[in-house]
Amino acid sequence: MLKHIHFVFILLCLNSCFGQDLCYTNFNSRNGLPSSQVYDMFQDKNGDMWFATDRGIVKYDGFNFKVFDISTGLPSNTIFDFFPQKDGTVWCSTINNSWFYFQNGTEQFKKPKFSDTLQKYSNNFQSDELVIAKNGHIFVGFADTFGYLEIDQKGKVINKTHVGVYGRPGSKCLELKVDAEYFHYYIQDLNDSINSNYKFYNAISAPYKNAGYQKSARINGCFFYTTNSTLYLKKDNQTAKEYDLMQPIIGIGRYDANHIWVGFRGDGIRIYDMNMREKSHNLTSNFVTDMFRDKHGGIWISTLFNGVYYTLNDKIEKINTDNELYVYQIAQGGKDQIGIVSNEGYLFSLLNNNLIQKDFKKIRNTKVFYDFTFEHNVKSLKSNNIEDKFIGYGVLDVTENPKRTKLIG
Repeated sequence: MLKHIHFVFILLCLNSCFGQDLCYTNFNSRNGLPSSQVYDMFQDKNGDMWFATDRGIVKYDGFNFKVFDISTGLPSNTIFDFFPQKDGTVWCSTINNSWFYFQNGTEQFKKPKFSDTLQKYSNNFQSDELVIAKNGHIFVGFADTFGYLEIDQKGKVINKTHVGVYGRPGSKCLELKVDAEYFHYYIQDLNDSINSNYKFYNAISAPYKNAGYQKSARINGCFFYTTNSTLYLKKDNQTAKEYDLMQPIIGIGRYDANHIWVGFRGDGIRIYDMNMREKSHNLTSNFVTDMFRDKHGGIWISTLFNGVYYTLNDKIEKINTDNELYVYQIAQGGKDQIGIVSNEGYLFSLLNNNLIQKDFKKIRNTKVFYDFTFEHNVKSLKSNNIEDKFIGYGVLDVTENPKRTKLIG
């Protein structure tokens, strides 16, 4: 079928789907998950995937889904986040801040020490970060309020959130370094008290007009802070840069060594490089909460209404062209090469992500595109009196006179 893509066309490797989205397997409430509302993901040391949903947490071993909820001993059915710790425990936050944890690789869920204190001083805010320091102090950050909660190893509250303090302009995202971990929380004023023995590391300010639901992360050496649809990026000691991403942001994280992912409310997931240049946009119209790359390189994407998407192939690139390009056919040729034919008769090759126009002469007749890697296609070429064997790609200019049939490229 003719593919018409204006200014940009998408190339995927052979046997992948063509188009804006990758090829996915979708897991939802119709094929194993207890709910299609998924907030977070985690892979344990056995390789099993875990999903946090509004109907319990789910372990998936590649074949079967196993659900844990109130009926199996959890304090709540709605679990928001997994927080793996260096001691091997995985802490889980819930809608009512009734925390629990389990040992990585097990199914034994336990109530943490001082759980009542954690719940009381969370004040029904949504917990968004948790770090347990070497000295046993527990740090909890929140997405929808200012300040943070810190409880020492004896259960004493060292810091607590700012309840009912609103009206001052703007907000700030602060970064502490707790042992080797970065911990983020929000304040309204840099003069707000910071009663921590840990190093104050960084700060980003947001004006009042952008104040709202907040997310933050340290990714590949950069400090990111989002509020509503605005993203702030701070590198080293540089001034933070502001980017308006147009849609409300509900998730952010590391994609690979050179890219980040951003999840949007109703606008899917976008991949950016570290200068915030967009590289791809997938699962458009979805509410994307998390992206996770497993130990085998597979990519898992969780959403609020459509469950979890999984793909093995993330080799998607946008190739820009100078003019409108109507793509007639795409196929893989020799090693690391992809051949492209436009319906106007131009022949291109893609090698190492570089688009090369192979022949400026237009092929004005019916075009047939062959992948010469396969033997039957080589035979087809021979039947058209083309004697040479080719490994690569080519275009046949087929006219009504078979003697004029020729290979270009």
